[in-house]
Amino acid sequence: MRWRLFIGLSFFAVSMLACSLAGANQSAPSSATAAPPAAAPTTPPIAPSTRSVPAFPTQPVISAATPGLPVTATGTLTATGTITATATATIPAPTKAPVSTGPLDFQVFLVGCRRDDSREGGVILTFKVEATGGNGIYTFIREGQVVAQISERPATKGNAVIDAWRVRSGDGQEIERKYRFTGSEFHCP
Repeated sequence: MRWRLFIGLSFFAVSMLACSLAGANQSAPSSATAAPPAAAPTTPPIAPSTRSVPAFPTQPVISAATPGLPVTATGTLTATGTITATATATIPAPTKAPVSTGPLDFQVFLVGCRRDDSREGGVILTFKVEATGGNGIYTFIREGQVVAQISERPATKGNAVIDAWRVRSGDGQEIERKYRFTGSEFHCP
């Protein structure tokens, strides 16, 4: 960081020195009525040289001309090129789906209950699904909605809940059952 500051100050010092030396070579006018210094002579701009343009058969112009420059000739431009590309890719070996370990089966357990103060007598029930068999890749569905292995649902304290549960295995097996939990099983605070 210090070297950047040093370089910046060095450039500043050099530019200040150059400005002071440039002002030292000019002499101050002797009086207020002195004639202003003569303007430096200017040279006219260099005109572009004219080139000889080869004669090409007349064809329609494809691109737009540069503004201010006349179009003096048209022609055909041919370009050839070689494109070389090399790439290597690693393709992962396909993985096999886990093998089925037998017939699919599952159980649903009520594992928790907490109060829901937003409703009178409201509770939130927590369920856990334990599946066996199939290939170990499971989809859990409660009342037509895909849910996680541990999921929650609203209920009313003291009232039973009945839900249709379905488990689908990655090997195509599927089982559906209805589970009923009475209000006395909730064990809510």
